[in-house]
Amino acid sequence: MKQLFKFHTIPFIFFFVLNFLLLPQDGQAEEMNSQPAEAVTINVSDTVEVSSKVVRLSEIAVFEGDNEEYVQTLKKVIVGNAPKVGKTLRVSRKLMVGRINRISRPNQRAFLNMPDVINITVASTEIETDEIIGRVHEFLQKNYSQASSELEIVKVDITEGLHVPAGEDITFFFKVQRSSSRSKITVNMDVSGSNGYKVTKRIPVHINLIEETVVAIRDISSREIIGRDDVRLAFINVSDIRRKTITNLDDVIGKAATSPIKKDTPLIQGSVKEVPVINRGSAITIVADGGGFRITVPGIAQENGFQDEMIRVENINSQKKIFGKVLDSKTVLVLF
Repeated sequence: MKQLFKFHTIPFIFFFVLNFLLLPQDGQAEEMNSQPAEAVTINVSDTVEVSSKVVRLSEIAVFEGDNEEYVQTLKKVIVGNAPKVGKTLRVSRKLMVGRINRISRPNQRAFLNMPDVINITVASTEIETDEIIGRVHEFLQKNYSQASSELEIVKVDITEGLHVPAGEDITFFFKVQRSSSRSKITVNMDVSGSNGYKVTKRIPVHINLIEETVVAIRDISSREIIGRDDVRLAFINVSDIRRKTITNLDDVIGKAATSPIKKDTPLIQGSVKEVPVINRGSAITIVADGGGFRITVPGIAQENGFQDEMIRVENINSQKKIFGKVLDSKTVLVLF
């Protein structure tokens, strides 16, 4: 009897194993071209736009089938994190089959009608270049121009618009980045969305900076004292001048040129210097004032002296060297 039991059991086991290998299992997404009976069909196109940060199957698929409970479960399947605006998330059919199988119960079947690979992008709207250029113009005119200068925007160097997530309220913040050039600046444009979207764009801007500046009316030699008839104020483009220009006539009149200055050339910081009121070796009068008396003696300046500066002088009568304050081109005051 024992041997007979084994003999009849072998065909049964063989038939069971064969049936298991050949038939599709319950609770799996079909890879077949024909739809199984009572299955939920999941239709996914090759290109899909989404709006959420985490993409679920409900956003990219259309479902067909009467098993509403199973459909609701399938809709919650996570496809992946949404790509950045302007980027593409590629998802394979194989990946989706595996994720559907993991959440399916033995009595649930799904037929996945999907290409081998799909492309997912974020739904967006475009901020066109004209709008960006207009915002840059408005910002610079309000915030970059100075009282003594006028700004001319030559070119905003931007060739394409900006894609932002659809449906978000967008705000702009502009800031001028430091630059060694006065003719080309960089504007940082920070764009923020109401749902957390953030991006920064660096926009090169070519400008002319028109400024009222002191210019030479004639050629001025090095060390020449500049008079009122030698200079004038004129509006010129100072964008390509690296050093700050002089904008006040009183800052140059009566001073000496540090180097030759050509006609119609703008004067910049360092192009003039103060002229000593008293030169070294000049004959001066030393005035000694204090204690209710005032004495004057002849003297010689031992160094150049500027107005109100303390310099060393020599008393000719006593040949003593003392310090005094420059009052004018001929007088030095010594206090006792």
